[in-house]
Amino acid sequence: MEFSNSYELLINLKQMNLLENKPKYWWPNVNSFEVVVGAILTQNSRWENVEKSLSNLKNAINLEIEELASLDIDFLASLIKPSGFYNQKAK
Repeated sequence: MEFSNSYELLINLKQMNLLENKPKYWWPNVNSFEVVVGAILTQNSRWENVEKSLSNLKNAINLEIEELASLDIDFLASLIKPSGFYNQKAK
């Protein structure tokens, strides 16, 4: 099964109940959109740098898919720059 974007993947995982019944502390902020964003940002990056990017995002917007999707791509890239590969990850 292929997905054209991370939102489709998230919806599909929810429909299959694969995001339910996880151990409480398996990931910071479990059962939140932040987990999805963190998973993307952590590719080829140190977690410490991902935390900086997540902090930048939370300080700039409400970390929700609608707000993230409506950001100017250059602004988004500047927020996630600590994670590296920010131009690719912003897309």
